[in-house]
Amino acid sequence: MPTNHPKSLHNHHPPPSATASTLRHQLAAIDDKITCLEAQLTLLRSKRDVLSGALNSIVYPILTIPPELTTEIFGYYVHDNERSAPAMIRNSLTVASVCRAWRAIAISSGALWNNIESLLYFDRTNVDSSQKLLELCLSRSGNLPLDLDLTIWKSSESQSGLIMSLLTQYLSQCVNFRLLMDKTISFAVDHFREPLYSLKKLDIDRLWSRHIAQQTTITVFFDAPQLREAHIRCLSLPQISLPWIQLTNLHLRRQSLAQCFDILGQTPILEVLVIEPRLNSTDAQDPITAPPHVLSRLRSIKLRARGSDVFLQHLTLPILEHLSLCLSSEGVTRVKSLVARSRCSVRTLSLHDTRPFATNGCIRSLPSLRVLTLESLHWSSSEFDQFFDCMTKDRPVPALESLNLEVWYHPVIDVRSLADMLSARWTDMPGVTNIKSLSLSFDCDPKSYIFAEHGSSYNAQTVEDAVTRLRKMRREGLKIDIQSAPKWTTQYINSQMVSEIMNSP
Repeated sequence: MPTNHPKSLHNHHPPPSATASTLRHQLAAIDDKITCLEAQLTLLRSKRDVLSGALNSIVYPILTIPPELTTEIFGYYVHDNERSAPAMIRNSLTVASVCRAWRAIAISSGALWNNIESLLYFDRTNVDSSQKLLELCLSRSGNLPLDLDLTIWKSSESQSGLIMSLLTQYLSQCVNFRLLMDKTISFAVDHFREPLYSLKKLDIDRLWSRHIAQQTTITVFFDAPQLREAHIRCLSLPQISLPWIQLTNLHLRRQSLAQCFDILGQTPILEVLVIEPRLNSTDAQDPITAPPHVLSRLRSIKLRARGSDVFLQHLTLPILEHLSLCLSSEGVTRVKSLVARSRCSVRTLSLHDTRPFATNGCIRSLPSLRVLTLESLHWSSSEFDQFFDCMTKDRPVPALESLNLEVWYHPVIDVRSLADMLSARWTDMPGVTNIKSLSLSFDCDPKSYIFAEHGSSYNAQTVEDAVTRLRKMRREGLKIDIQSAPKWTTQYINSQMVSEIMNSP
């Protein structure tokens, strides 16, 4: 090893006195430097203690708030009603990363982590971080009830198995559970056999039935004493076992007509039913010959596919109050038969993308109707005029209190016809309830429309008179809510009319 010492130190001869003296001087110099450095360290430590004490004496007002109150504030921030589940988790991570004190509070508060939406796309590079975030939220939620929304996409059998094994540790805590899986995934969680005492709402989505073996039956959710609401897509009765008899709210999607009625035969106490069926040409030919199925507690039914009103001829609903459907021309007869057979009093009707003839025919069979909503209307101006004329002269729904119109595409509603109808329904008449509210919205982009004058019937004075009547009825108490319409100058409702009606004192 190289050295700077004299060569004389490497032999057995005594070193000269001059060499020893030099070494002593060097050692003394080093000792002096060490003493100086130690003095500086002592001074720096003293200053550090002073600064540390001063820092510790500073009181941050926000950290003086009791942890319980801080947790409450965090909860309001994280669980904003307008935020989605991913936004809630981001907010939880945000408050946990501000400082050590807030991190401790956030981690100890399970309520900040128990609303979870996890998207596990195994064909993407971020799947590991998504999986770790799911595990983090589940572990921090403690023993609190869980709202869990899980999507598993394009995973291998081993990958989905690991996720399902993780879920089995927390499934008993789930109050609301939604699972969206692609066609390649098997339901590996079926080995879980504990009762799900907390589960109240279940949503199984996109389990395409043609990719699930017929002998496969999902049984994990069968023992759920509090389960009342289920959303089931593409699964028939043999493919999923639920406590059907206790369900009060059921949403069926992508089942055939026969499969739907197989399930409805197991749900005697349903109160709310939504069906988005998978219909074929034979369904309309009445393939079911059994007597109409009686659902004695059903108060609300929504049929959300064109042609799905075929279901009505197979049902008897004695206490039906709320009906929503996409009505075909044949559906008018089906509604009339349902009402006559069930002797029910429908109070709320919502029709989606229904032609005027079917609309007028349907409402005539519902004299007890109080709220009428017409959605996605593609009517022409003359068709709106015919509808308003029917509502004015024939008064087919004498109990009507609220009318809601959602116009799609061309907003061609003549303000004069609307004012005539409202004036007639607003005036006291024997046996007819005064209308109390009108809601009119245009589900379109106003910037995409350029309209020309519509014929020579346009008269500025008659339009002004109609707008004046609407303003007057609004001042007298009629609730009129008209959302903005495209800017164009004809007798049809436009943004200027809306402004004059809605902004009048």
